[in-house]
Amino acid sequence: MIRRCTSSDIQQIVDLAFAKNNQPEHNSAFCCKEYNSIQQDFLKMMESKASAVIGYFKEETLVGVIGIFVDEEKYTADCCGPFVAVEDFVSIAKLLFDYVKNYFKENLQYNFFFDSRNREYLAFMEVIHAENQGNECCLALKRQNYKRKSYGINIIPLPVEYVNDFMSLHNTIFPDVYVSGMDIINSIGQSRKVFCIIENEMLIGYSVLKRAINSSRVTAEIIAIDKKQRGKGYGRALLNELAKQAFYVENAEFLNLVVENININAMNLYYTFGFELVTENCFYCKDN
Repeated sequence: MIRRCTSSDIQQIVDLAFAKNNQPEHNSAFCCKEYNSIQQDFLKMMESKASAVIGYFKEETLVGVIGIFVDEEKYTADCCGPFVAVEDFVSIAKLLFDYVKNYFKENLQYNFFFDSRNREYLAFMEVIHAENQGNECCLALKRQNYKRKSYGINIIPLPVEYVNDFMSLHNTIFPDVYVSGMDIINSIGQSRKVFCIIENEMLIGYSVLKRAINSSRVTAEIIAIDKKQRGKGYGRALLNELAKQAFYVENAEFLNLVVENININAMNLYYTFGFELVTENCFYCKDN
């Protein structure tokens, strides 16, 4: 039986997702790895009218589950899972996905993001004819590998009077990014910090440090430079500021970041800075 899950199913869901998602060969990168965070995310999906959690049950035992985060403005749906407890992954995953497409009547773009070592997920992508959108590399800088530097460039927290300039620059550089300039501004002081370079009263670059709520994970989320100001060392200086903040203010052991594997210049910058490859994730999408 396939049905929409409720809070009474939460323990079975979290137990299954936690067990599978912490194995690279079963990983779904839209899902957290910490038990409590997984529980919070699935409960939010259940409570949202726009999103849903769909389960495949044999009698009362959960055999497979998929969570769907829907962005109603962008008509996209990020898929958390599917996670399947038995060997017949592709068949059950397809049954879950078919149910999801029928459940959501809107024309949505379904996004799948998963570890490249997840071979069963790759097989599932072939079956549903999803399209590969490229791979992203997850890198990490260890505290002991960071060498504190100074670049002679003044970097400061984003001043209030430059908020509009920040949002304009962010939305110009990243018109289709998952997080808007307003989203970042609204989360400053909660989960994000923004640092910027201002010269001649102009905002020419910024970086965003993100710390997941109830987690020790610290991420160099965004580094952006005005197109006319690139190639002057500003990006390296902003990255250095994020590393200092992560290790000496946030007291993190690792600074994480994500970069597309085709962005060779950025990859080279991060590797020379001391970052190491942790995982490579595949990104696929499927239109309804």
